[in-house]
Amino acid sequence: MTKVALIIACWGGHRRVKDTYYEADRAAYLKLQLDYLSKLDHSLSAIVFANNLAECQSKRYKGYLSFYNDIPTEINGCPVKKIQQPNRGMSYGLFSLACETYKDEFDYYIFMEDDVVLIRDNFDRDLVSQHKRMGQPGFLCAYMDPMDGHAAVSFGIADYTGIAKVFDYMGRLPFEIRESLAQNYGANESQGQVGLGHGFRNSGCRVYDFIHFFNVPFYDSQRNLFFVKGRNKDKPTIFMPSQVMHERDFKDAKVLSLSTQERDSFIKN
Repeated sequence: MTKVALIIACWGGHRRVKDTYYEADRAAYLKLQLDYLSKLDHSLSAIVFANNLAECQSKRYKGYLSFYNDIPTEINGCPVKKIQQPNRGMSYGLFSLACETYKDEFDYYIFMEDDVVLIRDNFDRDLVSQHKRMGQPGFLCAYMDPMDGHAAVSFGIADYTGIAKVFDYMGRLPFEIRESLAQNYGANESQGQVGLGHGFRNSGCRVYDFIHFFNVPFYDSQRNLFFVKGRNKDKPTIFMPSQVMHERDFKDAKVLSLSTQERDSFIKN
């Protein structure tokens, strides 16, 4: 049986894109994760909530940590694991930590940040199927920049064989560490994102995307939702930005996963 782990990179500190729901409740994105994952059908072997600790003592952050610590040990029958560390390399540091922690316990690792919500039944089966189409070890991301081949939308799935090659090559999955995270947020984010794809490629693996098979939504820093290369109504959508789900108060994952046309109309209106 193929074993797949979903790695959710979590954060309860300040974010560059303001979200009133998140600012009012720093656990808002975690609550969305539990809500949607409890509704969807899947065959995950584990859900891993990987948390970067913030240097913060505010009441809102303490509320986030309290909720994180109380995440149940299973969601809809799927085992839940939790790991955390000081903020080293943002989400990309957490992806590396998860792979270092669990190694070959899983055949595939799905990498996702907490401000993205899965909305499609059997998303894990779809992602594994598309990864196998690559024909060799590597990283299948949502969208790959055609200019330099980096994972421009880094939601995606990697097989452990490919992950092990990256660890053999450089000792970890790539992530960026600057002296001051607050002053170098953009560098840590952009270089970490670029490094992830390049790390797989430089270790002899393949990097590819699923833009031809699934819609790829993106929520930019100006609070605009758009779809990379446009939305194709004949292609399914696996995930949506959490900010959109909050703003629209449209929380039925089953409806979202079944009706692309209804979701199009809802978001536009």
